[in-house]
Amino acid sequence: MYDDQSAQARMGRETYARSHPIRARILELYEEDEGRSLAAADLQPELDELPRPTLAVVAYHLQVLRHSGLIPESAG
Repeated sequence: MYDDQSAQARMGRETYARSHPIRARILELYEEDEGRSLAAADLQPELDELPRPTLAVVAYHLQVLRHSGLIPESAG
Protein backbone atom coordinates (compact mmCIF):
# COMPACT_ATOMS: atom_id res chain seq x y z
CA MET A 1 0.00 0.00 0.00
CA TYR A 2 2.78 2.44 0.94
CA ASP A 3 4.66 1.79 -2.32
CA ASP A 4 1.49 2.39 -4.31
CA GLN A 5 0.91 5.72 -2.56
CA SER A 6 4.54 6.71 -3.14
CA ALA A 7 4.26 5.85 -6.83
CA GLN A 8 1.04 7.85 -7.12
CA ALA A 9 2.62 10.83 -5.38
CA ARG A 10 5.66 10.66 -7.67
CA MET A 11 3.45 10.43 -10.75
CA GLY A 12 1.47 13.42 -9.53
CA ARG A 13 4.64 15.49 -9.07
CA GLU A 14 5.89 14.45 -12.52
CA THR A 15 2.57 15.27 -14.17
CA TYR A 16 2.49 18.67 -12.48
CA ALA A 17 6.12 19.33 -13.44
CA ARG A 18 5.45 18.57 -17.10
CA SER A 19 2.28 20.68 -17.22
CA HIS A 20 3.87 24.11 -17.73
CA PRO A 21 5.40 25.24 -21.03
CA ILE A 22 8.52 26.71 -19.39
CA ARG A 23 9.18 23.49 -17.47
CA ALA A 24 8.49 21.41 -20.57
CA ARG A 25 11.06 23.46 -22.52
CA ILE A 26 13.67 23.25 -19.73
CA LEU A 27 13.15 19.48 -19.59
CA GLU A 28 13.50 19.27 -23.38
CA LEU A 29 16.76 21.25 -23.27
CA TYR A 30 18.08 19.02 -20.47
CA GLU A 31 17.15 15.82 -22.30
CA GLU A 32 18.93 17.06 -25.45
CA ASP A 33 22.16 17.63 -23.49
CA GLU A 34 22.29 16.30 -19.93
CA GLY A 35 25.70 17.90 -19.42
CA ARG A 36 24.51 21.43 -20.15
CA SER A 37 24.35 24.21 -17.62
CA LEU A 38 21.01 24.50 -15.88
CA ALA A 39 21.73 27.88 -14.36
CA ALA A 40 18.70 30.14 -14.72
CA ALA A 41 20.81 32.79 -16.47
CA ASP A 42 21.99 30.24 -19.05
CA LEU A 43 18.50 28.89 -19.69
CA GLN A 44 16.64 32.19 -19.84
CA PRO A 45 17.74 33.19 -23.38
CA GLU A 46 16.74 29.79 -24.75
CA LEU A 47 13.15 29.93 -23.55
CA ASP A 48 10.80 30.87 -26.35
CA GLU A 49 8.02 32.35 -24.23
CA LEU A 50 7.18 35.99 -24.73
CA PRO A 51 7.70 37.94 -22.67
CA ARG A 52 10.84 36.11 -21.63
CA PRO A 53 10.55 34.88 -18.03
CA THR A 54 12.61 36.53 -15.30
CA LEU A 55 15.52 34.69 -13.70
CA ALA A 56 13.41 34.12 -10.58
CA VAL A 57 10.68 32.46 -12.65
CA VAL A 58 13.22 30.22 -14.41
CA ALA A 59 14.78 29.29 -11.05
CA TYR A 60 11.33 28.41 -9.66
CA HIS A 61 10.55 26.11 -12.57
CA LEU A 62 13.96 24.42 -12.22
CA GLN A 63 13.17 23.76 -8.56
CA VAL A 64 9.83 22.17 -9.48
CA LEU A 65 11.58 19.89 -11.99
CA ARG A 66 14.21 18.92 -9.43
CA HIS A 67 11.61 18.26 -6.73
CA SER A 68 9.71 16.01 -9.12
CA GLY A 69 12.86 13.99 -9.84
CA LEU A 70 12.74 14.73 -13.57
CA ILE A 71 16.04 16.60 -13.28
CA PRO A 72 18.54 15.38 -10.70
CA GLU A 73 19.56 17.76 -7.91
CA SER A 74 23.15 17.41 -9.06
CA ALA A 75 22.45 18.32 -12.71
CA GLY A 76 23.73 21.56 -14.17
